[in-house]
Amino acid sequence: LRDAGIVDRQPLGEDLAAAVTKAEALNAIVDEYRADKKAGKELDRDRKKPGSISDLFDRYERSHFFTQRAPKTQTDYRKCLRTLEDTVLKNGRTFGDMPADRLEHVHADALYSLLKEKHGVAYANAMVRVARRVFSIGLRWKFVKQNPFSRPELQATQSRSVVWTNEQMRVFMNAARAEGYPSLALIMLLSYELAQRVVDARLLTWD
Repeated sequence: LRDAGIVDRQPLGEDLAAAVTKAEALNAIVDEYRADKKAGKELDRDRKKPGSISDLFDRYERSHFFTQRAPKTQTDYRKCLRTLEDTVLKNGRTFGDMPADRLEHVHADALYSLLKEKHGVAYANAMVRVARRVFSIGLRWKFVKQNPFSRPELQATQSRSVVWTNEQMRVFMNAARAEGYPSLALIMLLSYELAQRVVDARLLTWD
């Protein structure tokens, strides 16, 4: 589901009530996606309306502006574009079905608020940045008359600072070994001793 751009990994927080609310919202997005998929609505992407936002996205993905980017960048951009065009607006239509040349700044602002509500601030910011680039290319091609995502007022994401004490590390490693997962204790030591992120410690090779 993350690869399809339906939901994104995000912390639920330590407040139980807030965590439950956020989890229910994420589950609702997944349920909506599965219902659409069962009804065959995901096939609509193959029938892009001329002049629609999906049409613009498709032209961009087939252009050298997209294909000459690094594979990882292409994957990230494609995920953002799919999420954007599949977003259901308050009028019941998907964003991708809307006519690209009629989109104005007020519409982009409303979309940004909806994206933050559904996907969180960080992912919403990423999607708006991708949309800004695509619409700038659309303006260059005279596909649209303006870039409604230019100079967006993006909300700053909160910085995170997580500190583990030595005692907490000891309890974690002992519990990992007791449950039969010594590799979790090992990665804890590697991350701490080498001052690496967990994802980087996980990718270390034996040599």
